[in-house]
Amino acid sequence: AWNGLMIGSLAYGGQHLNQPRYVAAARKAADFVLANMRKDGRLLRSYRGGEARLEAYLEDYAFLADGLLDLHDATHERRYLDEARRLMEVLSERYGDKERGGFFFTASDQEELLLRSKDAYDRAIPSGTGMATRVLLRLAGETGGTRPRELARRSLDAFVSLMERAPRGTESLILGTAMYFDGAAGTAKASGSAAEEQPDVRVRKRPVTAELFTSRVAAAPGEAFPVAVRLAVDEGWHVNSAKPLNKELVATSV
Repeated sequence: AWNGLMIGSLAYGGQHLNQPRYVAAARKAADFVLANMRKDGRLLRSYRGGEARLEAYLEDYAFLADGLLDLHDATHERRYLDEARRLMEVLSERYGDKERGGFFFTASDQEELLLRSKDAYDRAIPSGTGMATRVLLRLAGETGGTRPRELARRSLDAFVSLMERAPRGTESLILGTAMYFDGAAGTAKASGSAAEEQPDVRVRKRPVTAELFTSRVAAAPGEAFPVAVRLAVDEGWHVNSAKPLNKELVATSV
């Protein structure tokens, strides 16, 4: 897990700071982990004295996969995207909660415990659940696959009440929620020809133009589906927040 975080940081930093040596260090670390810390396609937790041992946990798969995606972005080498996808396939199969959504900390065939726990709280590092959810959404964006996105949605659904109660402790899941709806907005915009110029609904009330894009035009009662709303504000004007500090200001609502 820690190597995955470092690989991602070096790859991202090297790409955006124009430091090839950072990217080279990320590649070297990733190649080492993939070559020396796996057995039969499964990750191992630790390496010392030439030997890798201990079965990996949820965070090991999620953090390494996220780092590999950053490395793919920096190098454009397809193999890192493929490796991240393979890791998430194992994660989804062995760590996913197929009944309620989300992910367990331990694998289904790992040492038996009284209770397989699921932890969505961020601490010194992001939660494995939050990171896994975000990686699935990144993969969906890279590959166009629907299954990673569906798994991510089920994970978000499983913890929505927790995000509402403890937003400062579940920030990686909240970031995942933002990624999910950003992706939904992209899907909605791409649902028809020239959708960027032809929203499904456009309303003008000076000085604001509101446009709505949706992948659906009909739904059953109680059914939920994503929409994207874009507000264009005339030059020289602004909108307030949803909860302005000054009671004399008009709150913005949709």
